[in-house]
Amino acid sequence: MKLLIEPYVGIGPLRFGMTIEEVRSILKEPSEIHPVYHSVEYYPNLGIKVDYWTPGVCMGIEVSRRKSIYPEFQGQRLLNKPINHMLEWFKERDPEVKLTDTGLSSPKFGITLYCGSTKSLKAPVESIFVSERNLYNSSIKESMKRRMDLRSYSPPIKNSTIREIDETGN
Repeated sequence: MKLLIEPYVGIGPLRFGMTIEEVRSILKEPSEIHPVYHSVEYYPNLGIKVDYWTPGVCMGIEVSRRKSIYPEFQGQRLLNKPINHMLEWFKERDPEVKLTDTGLSSPKFGITLYCGSTKSLKAPVESIFVSERNLYNSSIKESMKRRMDLRSYSPPIKNSTIREIDETGN
């Protein structure tokens, strides 16, 4: 399934500002609450993580490598490509793109690519994170205050299996 990225809007059918219920009705898969980041709902069968701000609206989406799901931006598939290739590709479109210790970040498009470590510039992109504009315009401290703790969210939606996983992933 191809998921088209629309900067500061969303990815595929998922849109920033959607409620938890709207996201769940689109993904229709069991989900888990991230063991450390309690504002993140993880859909392991899809390799998708959705981050929520209070009062339960989508503010960020991460997609990891899966055979059947591939995010695409401006005709370019982003996963599994060497980070140095993606850095050059993004530099042509966003002169403010930054290489970090774990990937690259494009403020112009609200896209972050993760490769684990940029010590090897040939490391493949393992996941991508797209976010709403306000995440890039706010400080980390302000962003953390706005995140929702899904452990206290209720009521669960029919056909959605939510369980909290511990730090080991169980």
